[in-house]
Amino acid sequence: MYQKRVSNVRRIVTAGAAIIWALCIFMFSSIPGDSLPDLAKGPLSYLGHFCEYLILGILITTACASPNVPLWKAALLGLALAAFYGAVDEFHQSFVSGRYCDIADWLTDVAGALVGSLGAIFVISRRKVIESRAQDNARKQN
Repeated sequence: MYQKRVSNVRRIVTAGAAIIWALCIFMFSSIPGDSLPDLAKGPLSYLGHFCEYLILGILITTACASPNVPLWKAALLGLALAAFYGAVDEFHQSFVSGRYCDIADWLTDVAGALVGSLGAIFVISRRKVIESRAQDNARKQN
């Protein structure tokens, strides 16, 4: 019972963090192009996109992971939601002065979300293996 409660709390916290992070991305995307720092323009902007969506992919995938859901489904859902949000965000930028909708930015967003989702399921599966081994060792000692 305790494990299930911890799992539910973890999912709620990561879902909340994903929503807050998505709002931060939206706020960054609302900055007019002429107000952006030089680092946010050019090739380094791709690194920013990648990192923003890497974090979003981790958070959404972690929020979707539960004992009832296979990890591959949680990762696929995390990737799909982050990719959809990236597309919506790029569309939103087309309404911001000095900004535009860019398919290359969206592809970078998707790549970041993919790496984040895969990283999240790797960590989650590793944690499950460690917990399972600890339970097996505890049973053997009793």
